[in-house]
Amino acid sequence: MNVAHGPIVRMPALRVMGCVVIGVVCLHVAALDAQPAPELSARVRGDARAALAIAAGTSAAALRVTESRATSPDTSALRRSVEHLITTFTTAWAHANPDSIAALFAADADVVIPTGVIVRGRSAIRRFYASAFANGYIGSRSTVRLEALRRLTPRIAVLDASWRISGAQGSSGAPRAPEAGLLTAVLVRDSGDRGGWRIAALREQTSGTHLEPFPGDSAR
Repeated sequence: MNVAHGPIVRMPALRVMGCVVIGVVCLHVAALDAQPAPELSARVRGDARAALAIAAGTSAAALRVTESRATSPDTSALRRSVEHLITTFTTAWAHANPDSIAALFAADADVVIPTGVIVRGRSAIRRFYASAFANGYIGSRSTVRLEALRRLTPRIAVLDASWRISGAQGSSGAPRAPEAGLLTAVLVRDSGDRGGWRIAALREQTSGTHLEPFPGDSAR
């Protein structure tokens, strides 16, 4: 909260500071222009006017940066929305409800599972999950842990998460070994100021089970 509101509190002070700097330089230039020509070179007058232009440009640029930061998207609200989406998914999985899962996807969404099969469109995604439940995944437990989240535009975000499925059964009724991996999803926000987030693309893999920073990578 302090980060979000800090720039807004400082903006009036920034405007005052810029006005003071420009005002001081303007007075200095006026004083220089009032000096007799023999006592002051044209070069000094030119340098003073250049300083005025720099001061004005710097103040305006600083104000634009501050206002941009003040209007940056609220990432905490995005995280809450994404965590709610994940909870809705895992709850629907626990109830073997393909309709509720499909409703989390955009109409033209697609899913790629670890075997390379791609499922296109919300209707096909519903059938895919219905088939999974009918083939041993009823009664299984799905967990998804958010690993990373980044907003690309006001209405597009990308997330990385680790996932695990346990308690599934094979065709003979024997327990399946737990499955685990990573997923990446592109999210899109519905139109309207209060629109929710839906999955536009989902990519799952089983070659890793958690994100591992590249050695020496200081990015957060």
